[in-house]
Amino acid sequence: MPLDYKQEIERKLIHLSSFWMVAAVYFLSEGWAIGFFSVAAAFVLVSEYAAYKHPKSLFAKGYNCIFARVLRDKEKKKFFRFSGAPYVLIAALLLVVFCPKIVTMFALSVLFISDSMAALVGKSIGKHRLFGRKTWEGTTAFVLSGLVVAGVFYACCGLSIPLAVVGVLLGCLGDLSNETIHVDDNLSIPLLVALPFLI
Repeated sequence: MPLDYKQEIERKLIHLSSFWMVAAVYFLSEGWAIGFFSVAAAFVLVSEYAAYKHPKSLFAKGYNCIFARVLRDKEKKKFFRFSGAPYVLIAALLLVVFCPKIVTMFALSVLFISDSMAALVGKSIGKHRLFGRKTWEGTTAFVLSGLVVAGVFYACCGLSIPLAVVGVLLGCLGDLSNETIHVDDNLSIPLLVALPFLI
């Protein structure tokens, strides 16, 4: 197995493990969820910057031991750059503030599942370039898995299928364009998925 694909699998396992955020949205009241995600986002932002500013500290060594091997090259450059983690937490916070609970859960679920599927399928069997480094195969995997998530939320919670489909397609556009517009897809995907429900 190529090293970069093995690294991608590790990244996406971490991505999928973030499903605890969906559970947190479900079980916490709006006020508690806002407080929780605010504190979590602030903690991660401060932690990553502290690890960058004091690379020889015990804290930085612990952080790098856990996360350094799954960071992409652009996240390991000499100048400071946040990883995807704080963007996910900020997206969750914004969704909790502005969206109904079910929409927040749906948007985060699409991020965790569809973004993972797009990356894994695109890197393993992607042959036909669509946009930048994105492939038709990965993009198809994003859309199909997103539609499956939409179907599950429709069956369980009565989520609007037309709005969910538009949201999945918008989220896919966020995934395709993240390198062009320089917005982390951990932020753009869930916000775009939720957008049709707010219009």
